[in-house]
Amino acid sequence: MIQQNMKALFIVVVLFLSTFTLSAQTDIAGSSDYTGIPRVTNAYYISEWSESEGASFDFTTGKETSETVKGKKMHYEYLLKKGSPIAPKTVLFTHYINKVKAMKGTLVFEDLNDNVATFKIPRNGKEVWISVSIFEKGTNYTVTVVEP
Repeated sequence: MIQQNMKALFIVVVLFLSTFTLSAQTDIAGSSDYTGIPRVTNAYYISEWSESEGASFDFTTGKETSETVKGKKMHYEYLLKKGSPIAPKTVLFTHYINKVKAMKGTLVFEDLNDNVATFKIPRNGKEVWISVSIFEKGTNYTVTVVEP
């Protein structure tokens, strides 16, 4: 009887941990990619997401310059799913450059050594600012968007 209970408990624990591991590899509840600018591949998921009105962010505009933009700020952190190949940073940046260009936007600044790129896109008569930063050789990256 004790042995059967231990087996049942073991199975429950394994199923719980499996569910937790799988759910940890999906987008956090309530999040989705910024409109028109999807993630690089489905090998990445949104692990953190926040949105705040009246916030600001310092966008890198040059080696030693930045511009503070205030408005509705959205911040996304993407993590690589377990077992997925890492996308090289050039692939990550090229993806975002192409998406921004398709939206008639511009590349403001890019530094492959510092792993950061800043973009602007026109939306509803305003310039929306976007920052992409890559960490840990591409295992995670962030996208920060401010709509003035």
